[in-house]
Amino acid sequence: MIKFYDTSSLLLMAEQLFENENDTIVISSITLQELEHIKVSINKDSHTKYIARKLLHVLDENNSKFICYIYKDHMINCLKE
Repeated sequence: MIKFYDTSSLLLMAEQLFENENDTIVISSITLQELEHIKVSINKDSHTKYIARKLLHVLDENNSKFICYIYKDHMINCLKE
């Protein structure tokens, strides 16, 4: 099964992300950028920043287990049509 995760869903289920080996996990480059921002944000609480740091570490260690789609502006135009 293919599962596409946004930033919020990744933060909520960071612990279970790679539990099912049959799932194909898809993340956008925007999500990765948002996680990078969250981990150092002065507007986020320390627990949320910790989860973002931990999640990025888990993604880095398991980079062969997910697909990252690079966001490009022309993709929005395709969705609007």
